[in-house]
Amino acid sequence: MQRPNIIYMHSHDTGRYVQPYGHAIPTPNIQKLAEQGVTFTNAFCTAPTCSASRAGLLTGQIPHSCGQLGLTNRGFELRDRHKHIATTLRDSGYHTALIGVSHVVKDPLTLGYEKRIPVDLDKDGTQHVGEAAEAFFSNPFGKPFFLAIGFRDTHREYPVAGEDDARYCIPPAPLPNTPETRKDMADFKAAVQRLDEGMGSVLDALEKSGLSGLFRLRWNSERRPSKGRQLRRNSWTCLKKIGKSGSVQNMGFGHVHCSCFF
Repeated sequence: MQRPNIIYMHSHDTGRYVQPYGHAIPTPNIQKLAEQGVTFTNAFCTAPTCSASRAGLLTGQIPHSCGQLGLTNRGFELRDRHKHIATTLRDSGYHTALIGVSHVVKDPLTLGYEKRIPVDLDKDGTQHVGEAAEAFFSNPFGKPFFLAIGFRDTHREYPVAGEDDARYCIPPAPLPNTPETRKDMADFKAAVQRLDEGMGSVLDALEKSGLSGLFRLRWNSERRPSKGRQLRRNSWTCLKKIGKSGSVQNMGFGHVHCSCFF
C-alpha cells in the first residue's frame, strides 16, 4: 500500500473564527480545504495554552501525561520527545521537516525532524513560508515525507486593519461591544486573512511542484483566539495561573475549541 505524503499546517490562537465555521471572515484557501476534505465541527484541544495544546495533539497524550504543562518560552518542554509524531514517522521511513514554528521544545530537531527550514515570520512571513515550501517540494526524497508548517499568525500582535473595518466587526461573547473590542477584532480578522494567504501560498507551491501520489493535508489551530487584553481591561477573566510559570490550569477558558480540517 502506498504511504501518503503528509503536510500538517498549524496556526496560533485562531479557534474557529474562519469562514468554514460560519464567521464573517473571508478565508478562501481554508474554505477550499473544507470543501475538498473533512471539517471537524466539534474539535477541542487538550489545553488552553499553545505549547501544551500542540504537545497533546502531536503525542496523543494529555499535557499532564506528556509533561508539557506550560509554555516552552516559560521553561516547560516535552518530557519524552520520542512520543512526538515526527519521531514516529521518521522511524517509519518518512523524511521529516519543519518550516516555521514548533513551540513545543526550544530545539525542534530533538523532536524527530531531520530538517528545519527557518523563515522570517514577521511582516511578510506568509510569502516566506510559501517560498520555503516551494523549495522543499522541489527536492526529491525517494520516500514519503512529513512536512509541518507552523505559522505565527494569528498570535498577537495583530496587523493593523483599516479604521473603517471596526465598524462592521463584533467581538465574541462575553466581551462587551465597545469601540476598543471592535477594533481589536478587526485587527484579528486581518491576521486571519494573512494566515489564509500563507496557507494559499503553500497550496500553490504544492500544485506548482507537480508532485504526484497520495497526499494527506491537515490544518488545525491550537486553541481559540487570545483575548487577554480585552479581558484585563474589562475585568473579566477565567485564567488561573500558578505564580509566573505560564501554566494555565483552567480548562474552562473560552471553551477550548479549535479548527480542524483534513
